[in-house]
Amino acid sequence: MSITLTLTYEETLRPETVALIKEYEQNDFELTAMLAFIDENSEADFQEFYGVYVELGEDHGYEPVDAFLKIYDADMLEYFESAYIGEFVDKQRMAEEYLDCEAREADIRLIVDWEETANYLMMHEVDNVGCYYFRSI
Repeated sequence: MSITLTLTYEETLRPETVALIKEYEQNDFELTAMLAFIDENSEADFQEFYGVYVELGEDHGYEPVDAFLKIYDADMLEYFESAYIGEFVDKQRMAEEYLDCEAREADIRLIVDWEETANYLMMHEVDNVGCYYFRSI
């Protein structure tokens, strides 16, 4: 984020964006976070999706939501909750825990290559202060 944008965003951004920023500021939204979202996405995305972004960030934490935005555009935020699997130390742990409930229901013993299973599940992995995993949308 450019310090200039922080100081001059009212002259730089569209009037409707500035009005929305002012409205969010009245509800205690942080200016620097809003400007960072605009910088990383777009004014149009801010106008349409910032409310959803904040709601998801408050419910699930901002790190996984930001990780999701490294894979998908902001217009896909509505799918975050159905795609988000969780934070795991590695692919193996993710695949084991993801499939664990199904394995408990079957009384069989298998030797599984969990990393290859994770690859087969076509999950997206984002390493961002931990590893966040998402189902393909």
